[in-house]
Amino acid sequence: MVRDLNNRSFRNVRFFTDWELRAQQGIPDKIVDLNFTELFIDQVHSDRNTYRRSQQVQTGQTKSNPARPVYTTVYATVTISRRYMSSFATLECRIYDRYNNQNLLYDRFPDRFNWKQEFATYTGDRRALTNEDLALISNSYNDQPPTRAMIADRLVRNCYQLLISRIQSGVGF
Repeated sequence: MVRDLNNRSFRNVRFFTDWELRAQQGIPDKIVDLNFTELFIDQVHSDRNTYRRSQQVQTGQTKSNPARPVYTTVYATVTISRRYMSSFATLECRIYDRYNNQNLLYDRFPDRFNWKQEFATYTGDRRALTNEDLALISNSYNDQPPTRAMIADRLVRNCYQLLISRIQSGVGF
């Protein structure tokens, strides 16, 4: 963060880490305090839902004049398998004046990551299925969920980018 903030175009402002300040025996004017108040990485949950579809389909016509259609009810049982997870993080930042303890910025920067995979199978007559059923049935690839490290990295980076943007656009030093 110190490197990112120092690379921005703040006039007459220099940011230091705690270590750099101690090494130079410096005293800061403003203090940036960061804390992740929430960082939750969910586990993959699974559920399954089964329902029955029916549809009237034309299977022939009468021999009368004029001919009338003959309908038959067809049935299919659809099973939807769903895997999902929801993770979130919140980065809290306080930038305050060391001398009078006044806040220049006190805010939270949240992010959320949701992952979902659905696919379906069926038994019975395909003609009973809807377009939505067919789309889920054709979605048969088995995508692996992201790792916990990938999710944590994404959440931390997104919260951090929100913070940097906010500091750059709205904090006067």
